[in-house]
Amino acid sequence: MLPWQLETISAPLESSRLHVVTRLRQAVQVSSITPPRIRLNPILALLVGPLLSVATFATPDEHFGQIQGGQRLTLEVPEPAAQHALLLDENGVDLVIERHDLGLGSVANLPGRRWGSQIQVAWDLPPGTASLVVRPLLPNAPAGTYSYRWLRVDPGDRQSLQSLSRAAESAPRRDPESTAATLAYLQQVLAGASATLPVGAAQLWFRVGQLLGRMNDSSAEQAAYRTSIALLGERASADQGLGHVLAALSMSLMRDGQLREAARVNAAAAAAANRAGDLYQKALITNNGCVVVRARADMKAAAACFTEALKAYQAAGLVEHQSAVLTNLSAAYTSLGDGHAALKALQQAIDLLSGLAGDDHDIAHAAALTHLAQTQARLGQFGEALQSGYAALALARRLGNDVWELQ
Repeated sequence: MLPWQLETISAPLESSRLHVVTRLRQAVQVSSITPPRIRLNPILALLVGPLLSVATFATPDEHFGQIQGGQRLTLEVPEPAAQHALLLDENGVDLVIERHDLGLGSVANLPGRRWGSQIQVAWDLPPGTASLVVRPLLPNAPAGTYSYRWLRVDPGDRQSLQSLSRAAESAPRRDPESTAATLAYLQQVLAGASATLPVGAAQLWFRVGQLLGRMNDSSAEQAAYRTSIALLGERASADQGLGHVLAALSMSLMRDGQLREAARVNAAAAAAANRAGDLYQKALITNNGCVVVRARADMKAAAACFTEALKAYQAAGLVEHQSAVLTNLSAAYTSLGDGHAALKALQQAIDLLSGLAGDDHDIAHAAALTHLAQTQARLGQFGEALQSGYAALALARRLGNDVWELQ
């Protein structure tokens, strides 16, 4: 049996299954028919797919490829499971590991998406698990690259790898208890990490910062990001990481009211993402820059900025993420007194979010519905406003979190 299979979910199985075995710096064998929506590009995968931490583990057992929304990888779990852990890296696409044993539709996905390594220890899987499914988080995700390998675990790294794996299991849930548990797991790793651990400290501090941000501890959040930046340094190979960490720091500064510094840091993030050729991250950073403009209360400039940000998202092939830009654009229109334009933008955002699963999407959906209710009320559409408000409240109650922050 080949070690992995790539399939297009929406296409007939006969025409969509790929069987590929990739060996680093060696030839790539491809059999069966390539789906029309994606091309495997081993050269790009070799150049872009491996991230900083993975490079030290380059062996013939490491596999590379491209993947986009609507496709999935099926990875065979090696034996003995008690001695193996999956090391998965992604670039330009947010990948999740399906873990239905944790609950219907549950996935494992560490914070710090699209930069850094994900870990899944095989001994935490249900007994008899023969394979794992990896897929993009978003159904319409643009194509990105990945690399993965199964590590035979060094006894000295066993506890740290297990903590990283369990952090990935709890991270997708946004309730306070799960966030605290994820943070505790990552802090355990930082306290006991060995030199052989295949996840760098810069990635860990970035992820810690994101969790502290969820907990509204902005001072500690920013300190974690600055630690990550210092560890990354100014190496050219660090640009992808810098694009992510600087963008997160910029938004934290903006929420603290440090608007001038937020704009400066966001510009540095955009430059790093541009050097890395990361269109996905550059589009998100463009939206962040518009949020800073809006925070300055220049709503006319903000509306123009968000309109341009939509174009950047479209150029990067982002679909679902446009909902964030549209929600922000609607807020600018509302401030300008154009309720009908705000209503149109919000409805587009809600249409994009409808049907997406996961706490992150539910939070965005609740925020959009809350804005929709307020806008409808301003326009005198009181019945519709009440309906939208109740829908937002239902999502908030389901998540156990009534604090919404639009970024």
